[in-house]
Parts: sequence; C-alpha cells; structure tokens
Amino acid sequence: MFDRAGTTEAPMIGLLSPEQVPLVGRESELSRLVRLLGQGGYYAGALLAGAGGVGRTRLAREVLEALAATHRVVDAGTSMPEAIRRLRQPDPGRRTPVVFVDDAHLLDPASVSLLLEVARHRHARVLVTVDTAVPVPAGVTALWKDDHLHRVELRPLDPVATRRLACSMVSERLAHSSAVRLARLSAGNPALLRELARAAVEQDGLAGSAGGWKLAERVPLSVPLGELIRGRVDRQDPASRSVLELVALVEPAPLGLLEVAFTTELLQRLEEEGLIEVGPADAVGVSHPLVGHLIRRTLPPLRRRAHLRAWLDRYPADGDLRRIIGWRLETGEPVAEADLLRAADEAAAAHDLRAAVRFTAVAWQAFPNLSTAVAYILSLVSTADLAAADEALTAAEAAFPQAAELGVVRARIALLRGDEDPSGPDSGLLGLMAAFFRNEFAPVVALAEPMLADENGADFAEAAAFGTAALLRMGRPEDALALCDRALPAASRASVTALHADWLPQLRAAALQDLGRLVDAVDLLEHAYERAIGEGWMRLEEQLGYALGVALLERGRPRRALELFRFHTDDQFGWPRWHGQVAIRATIALANLGRAGDVAAGSAPAHPAGALARAWPAFLAGDRRQAREVLTAAAGRARAAGAGKDLAMLMHEMARMGMADPSLADGAPQPQGMYLRAKMEYARALAAGDIPRLRQVAADFAGAGADLFAAEAYAELSRLNRAAGRVRAATAAASQARELAGRCPGAITPALLLLESTRPLSLREREIVLLVAQGLSDREIADRLTLSARTVGNHLYRIYRKMGVLNRRALQRVAGS
Repeated sequence: MFDRAGTTEAPMIGLLSPEQVPLVGRESELSRLVRLLGQGGYYAGALLAGAGGVGRTRLAREVLEALAATHRVVDAGTSMPEAIRRLRQPDPGRRTPVVFVDDAHLLDPASVSLLLEVARHRHARVLVTVDTAVPVPAGVTALWKDDHLHRVELRPLDPVATRRLACSMVSERLAHSSAVRLARLSAGNPALLRELARAAVEQDGLAGSAGGWKLAERVPLSVPLGELIRGRVDRQDPASRSVLELVALVEPAPLGLLEVAFTTELLQRLEEEGLIEVGPADAVGVSHPLVGHLIRRTLPPLRRRAHLRAWLDRYPADGDLRRIIGWRLETGEPVAEADLLRAADEAAAAHDLRAAVRFTAVAWQAFPNLSTAVAYILSLVSTADLAAADEALTAAEAAFPQAAELGVVRARIALLRGDEDPSGPDSGLLGLMAAFFRNEFAPVVALAEPMLADENGADFAEAAAFGTAALLRMGRPEDALALCDRALPAASRASVTALHADWLPQLRAAALQDLGRLVDAVDLLEHAYERAIGEGWMRLEEQLGYALGVALLERGRPRRALELFRFHTDDQFGWPRWHGQVAIRATIALANLGRAGDVAAGSAPAHPAGALARAWPAFLAGDRRQAREVLTAAAGRARAAGAGKDLAMLMHEMARMGMADPSLADGAPQPQGMYLRAKMEYARALAAGDIPRLRQVAADFAGAGADLFAAEAYAELSRLNRAAGRVRAATAAASQARELAGRCPGAITPALLLLESTRPLSLREREIVLLVAQGLSDREIADRLTLSARTVGNHLYRIYRKMGVLNRRALQRVAGS
C-alpha cells in the first residue's frame, strides 16, 4: 500500500475478532465432547466446568456447531420453560435434540428442576456450562454428582497452546518472545490473554521488528483490567500491602524467611484472599502473574530499593548468588567483578541467559577489561543476538587492538553465522568447531581428545558436545553415549562462554535414538521440553522442541512432529548456522503425511536431512530420477566423510521410495547399534527380495519403537510373501503392519499403500496413488510422470480394482486414511 506521497505505509498490527480466531488448545476436549453427545451412551450429556475466561462458552459453541448437521440444537438461554416448549415441537428431520444451557449456575430454581428432569429422563442430550468460581445450585450439582452428565473440567491452557493462541489473535506475526510474555502474564486464561493483546494493540505496546512484532518492556494493561487488579491491591492495609510488594519483587520467596519478617496471621490472610500462594518447597509467590506485574510496574523506585535492602539483610549470604547479585544491582549497590562473572556463569548453567547478559554487561561497563569483554560478547552470542555481539566486539577491539582472544571470538561468531572459512587457529575449540561444520568428523574426535583429558577445563563441555555430535554422525552411538554421560555433569557447571554445553542432553537423546531406544529418547526430550517451557529457558526451548520433533519423526509421529516444527520456526532457532533445519524437517514430516512441502532455496545445509527435503518433494511430484540423483550424491558425500549414520539414513530413505541400492554401503564400516544397521539391512533385504532378512529388520524396527518404519517393513514383507504364494504369512505380516500403522496418525507412504489393496500395487501405481492423494488431475499426473493421460487412466483402472474402490474420490479417501 502507498500513501499520497507514494511512500510505502508501515504495516499495522490489529486485533482479530473472536470469530476470526481458531479454537486453540482444546482439540482433545472438543473431540471427546462431540463423540459423547453425538453417540450417546451412559450419560445424557456433558457439564463443562471452569473458571471465568477459560473458554467454556467458546468450546460449547464449537461442539454444537460440529453437531448441527445431525442434531437439533435448542439453546435454552435463561428460560428452560421456553426450551421445553421448543423440544415438544415436531422436527421434520427427526434429529436428536440437544439442549444447551450456558452459565447454568444463573438459572432460577424452577428452570434447574426442569433441566434436571430433561437429563434424568433422557428427553434430550444436554450440554451445560458452569463457573466454578461462584456458588452453583444443588440441582445443577446433581447433574454430574448423580451421573446424569459427564463433568469436564476446563483448566487454563498450557504454555504452548497459550502462545499459539496469542499469535492467532493478532493480524500480523507476533515475535516469539512477545508470545511467551503474553502467555505467562495471562496464566493460560484466554479472556485475560485477549485483554492483554487488546491493550498492547490499542496502546501502541507492540513495535515491528525483523522477527515479528515485539512487546514493550512495560506491558500495557487495559483500563478495566488495571482498575480490577489495582482495586484488589489498594484494598489492603499498609502491612499487607508491604508484604505483597516484597513478594512481588523477590518471588519465589522462602516461606521461612517471610514468617520471620511478618506475622503468620498476615501471611494467612493474604493467602485466603487469593493474593499470595505457597508452592512446592514452600516457595511463596503472588497468586497471579498480572498482580505481580502491576505491582512491580507501579512501585516507586525508592520504595523498591528499601524493600530489597531489607530483604538482602534477611536473605542468607550463601543463598542463590544470581538472585543476590540481581537484588544488589537493583538497589544500586556496587558489585565486585568476580561476583558478577560468577553470577553470570551460574545464570548460564541454569539457562537464564537474559540474567547472564545483564551481569556481564554490568561487568564490562564497570570493569572494562579483556575478561569482561569476552564474557559479555559471548553471553550476547548465547542469546543469538549476533548484531549486538558484533557491536560489543567492535568496541572491545578498539579498546584492546592486539588481543588475540578477540580474534578467536570473532571467528566463533563467524562460524555460528554460517561463514565457511573464518580466520582463526586450526587447533583447539575453534579448529574443532570448524572441522565439524566441514563434515570432517574423524578430525573432530582427534582434536577433542586433549580437551577431554581435563574435565575441569574451560573447553571440556563444548569439546564433549562436538565430539559426541561427531561420533553420532560417524555411526558410533555407543561411543557417543559413553562420552555424553561422562560430560553431562560438566554441562551443569559450564561457564557463560561454553556456548554449546546445553546441547549435551539433546545429544544424549540422539544417542539413545540411534541405539534403538526411541521410546526412552522421546520420553527424555518431552520431559526436558516441558521443563524448558515452564522455566522459560531462552533458545534451549526451541532446540529441545526441534530435537523432540526429530525423535517423533523416527517414532512415526509425523503429524505431531510437524506441529512442533511449525511452532518453532527457523528464526527462533538460535544461530544462523542452524537456520533452515526446522524448515527441512517440516518438509520431511509433510512427505511422511503424503504431502509435498517446499524448502526455500539455499535453506538446506550440508546435512543429509537437506537432501531428503529436496528428494521427497521430487519423488512425490513423480520425478524419481531427481530424487535418486539427490540421494545418491548425498550418500556418496556421507561415505567419503565416514558419516555412517548419514549413510544408513539415506540408504533407508531411498529404499522407502522404492529405490533400494545396497551398493551405496560398499567399503563403508558397519555402524554401531541394531537400529542403524537395520536401516541398511532394509535396503539390502528389499533389493534382494530376502524374506528372512526383511522379517528380522521389521522385528528390529518394531523393537526400537520405530512404528512407521516397522509398519512399512511388514507391509513389504506381506508383499514378498504374497508373491511367493505364502498367503498365511502375507496375511500375518499385513496384520502386524496395520496394527503398527494405526499408531502413526496421518502417515501416508508408498509402502503403507500396499495395505489398502487386495493385490500388490506396482511402484508406478503407488506413485500415481500418492499424486491422486495430493489432488492432481490425470493430465497433471501425466505431465509429472512423462506419460500420456490415457496411460494414467489405464493405471487408475487397475488401481481401482486392486484397492476395491469405485472412483477417484474414494481412492483419495482410502489413501488419506
């Protein structure tokens, strides 16, 4: 758009109407309620219970909309007698009636009695909502206590769903950090989240940036919301307010210290009024994030300092150093350089990267020397703020023009930015990193050895991380797991300059995965990911989300993996060196769902996953030659680099596309672990039509927890057995394949299509089914496969007969199932 002067208008962000915002985070409840009300059964319906603002009414409306085609919805409003009258009217369609009562706790006694009668005698299906924060009439309580209605508790949204909802509420892309802050302040309450988003939009609290719209440091509050919170705080007497202010400043506060400073009665009164709460380990905090936010935002500076000075006098001197230093900085008290750097190291080890930046920035400003400069620059790098790191590095180079250490720092930044040949030493940690990014894995292991000799050395944790990653790429997961387990304790005490130490837990999960312990790997990553989200661990959350998505792909859960890859986009994923990985994995996940994705040009790095992200769309488009060329070239590079894991993966993926080529492994060493070997064996078994070997591969995949790969192996085993006339063995293998495929929602791959036909499909026929599933016409398929439309039609005729379908629509439905 252009204004009258011909200049481009700046984009504006707006708040979408509730109708434009999709239902987020309630998918399981929606499915359960539609099934319960639609199919009937033991209960007459459902009662949706939850606090104000959690989305009871929105969810109920979505349920009713899903039922509208097959059920007659009677919205009772506030009048049950009127609803009864409408129920008695004849329905020409003879549809099952559903009575809906929103906020049933507001009904008068007569209406409550009528509602209870309808549910008790099953005159209609019933859906009601109640607010758990207010008294509910006994008759409404009886609806679920007497087992007439199934009670469904609606709790606040989880952090991930709340962030997704925040992003969907505004018209432009919201920066990830802004979504995180809004989610935390709303505590998962959709109504509060909407009020926060409205205030941010209307009060210019959002500013455009390259990574999306960023929330202002002081989050604006709408007038009604601010007055509501302020009223609760202002009602308190001076002593209660003083406690509340202190807790807001220092939460989580140890209960024991508060009980020494204040009377137990005072603390109990604030707890009873819902203003403070005691959590695990007797940690006290303000009951709602918004209350604490408002108090901190409006507290006068001198009063804030007085509170913190008094608290520091009570707080143990050997307590949490990060917190002590943070409070001392807020009071204006000088802090020694050593204390600042030690607090920064502790913050980095605890994944509190923002605190690490804050402490090192103060250290560099108050004590401008080489040590504080390096610490500050690398703390900025740890948050992936390379622009700020460059600016700080330039200033440090001006102050210390001869410092070799700064040259090494600049080379490290260049490597993380993606430069292929940064200037710097070929040995030490920098040389090790450069070798890894050049895919020279054996040299990485050799360069790491001297640094791994000293477990207390500054470079030990990072050297272990790169050494573990190199061993994994070489197909040596047993050695990688041993090194990782040895190094993990060091990761918990790594300094702010150890940028890659926090990769070790993810690398351990990758080693478990490559050893065929996929269930353990996913469990480890899910636990770590949930904790990272709950703690707000900057950058690590995105890394863990990506790693979890990769593990879920191996498990055969492409749909869930794709959700993670779409939630954690490339620009959130740390340093530019790693950008492109998320889009690549999303493309692979889409391919496993039978859909051709697209990887942006140049986004695929020198990693075999990049080759897969180019090969699968080509294969799904019918260009088998390009897919083969891309994968064969990548396999050659992997063999030359001694990357056994990469070679196993590429051989397996080619076999999944019907292009098994065991010769790719000629001269390559056997990888460690059953799982990687099974990937190579899959290609060998398919190429040779070796039934016993394929049976063992299928069992190995199933034992590893790779459900999709196991299902494909059993489907191919069924095909080979059927071709050999072994009908019972073919039927048994097909049954196992179907059971395993049922654990992989949405998966559509060439081998799984074998399960939908009474006779085996040829490779060409499977290609055509995949293209039909994408919605292509006969002419478009013919163009993709360089065939005539008539030939495609002949293939489809045979496919219909083999798969027992009558037309194209039925074929698409079967393929999509």
